[in-house]
Amino acid sequence: MKAPDLNRLLLAISLLICSLGAFARTSVPGDEKAHSVVNLSILFSGAVCDDFQTLVIPIKRIQNLIIIEARIDTTIGNFILDTGSPILVLNKTYFRKGWDANLSAANAGGTITPVMRTKVDDFAIRELYFENLPADLNDLGHIENHRGIKILGLLGVSLFTSFEMVIDVHKSVLYLHKLDKNGVVPENQRIVKSEPTLTVPFKLTRNTITVDVVVAGKKLVFCVDTGAEANALSNRLPDKVLEVFRVSKRMVLVGTGGVQTEVLLGTIDDIVIGGRSFKNMHAAITRLDNLGEAYGRTIDGMLGSNFLVKGIISINFVTKELRMHPFELTKP
Repeated sequence: MKAPDLNRLLLAISLLICSLGAFARTSVPGDEKAHSVVNLSILFSGAVCDDFQTLVIPIKRIQNLIIIEARIDTTIGNFILDTGSPILVLNKTYFRKGWDANLSAANAGGTITPVMRTKVDDFAIRELYFENLPADLNDLGHIENHRGIKILGLLGVSLFTSFEMVIDVHKSVLYLHKLDKNGVVPENQRIVKSEPTLTVPFKLTRNTITVDVVVAGKKLVFCVDTGAEANALSNRLPDKVLEVFRVSKRMVLVGTGGVQTEVLLGTIDDIVIGGRSFKNMHAAITRLDNLGEAYGRTIDGMLGSNFLVKGIISINFVTKELRMHPFELTKP
């Protein structure tokens, strides 16, 4: 791995480890119930107004983070698009009023901490509005310190579960499509016209996106996390799987609360997603035990920023289908 690539991956993995403690994944009461086409969770989404057919949202890339501007009451600021978070998370540096939710979350070092929750009177992402919106409170100061920008919170999955989300990092834009009665985007509203190069079903459990992948012939479960700055593999995978990981560097990182975590950095020789092969994907091997406990199922790995740059990513939260389209070339 070239030095600049390694340096970028080191920083990404450092934030990934910190984030395992900061992005509290909590249990979702009642999430076993089936969803209809309009499937915003009553527990985690307030009254919603979406007076649009297709919402165009500009995004900023701060290193590997996807930043979206949103308004909370009268405050406008930066939020991270984070499909690894089940609901809206607010930075408790700026939003301190909350209560104990009688839930707990485990950080990367295994420390159990209480989950604090609050409610937002008015929240908006352009023309997408919410009222009386529940949110978790968490400390996101480590992300701000690394990036030198003010982060008000994380935009979790529950905000988008009635839509198809399309992420185009090359054009720096995110589209939200309203869906018809069958849960698909009307043809006259579809922005991306090209045929997908990847189509794969996903499961939505506790507002967490998981897909089946194959590494070294073994079927694994990965979560799709737009807030993760790097792909990751669990250090508890069988030797047969870990043998296809080419180690570039071994290091110890200090995460939330001073917890030390050993990380192996390198590349995965070959990972198959939806029948499509991805070669030499940058990744890290680290502990993912607590993610599995929070998500209610085994998590073998994470697809993060390294995956999002492979094409235009479309996530339909109703039909439970993830697609990848080729980036459109900009004419000179």
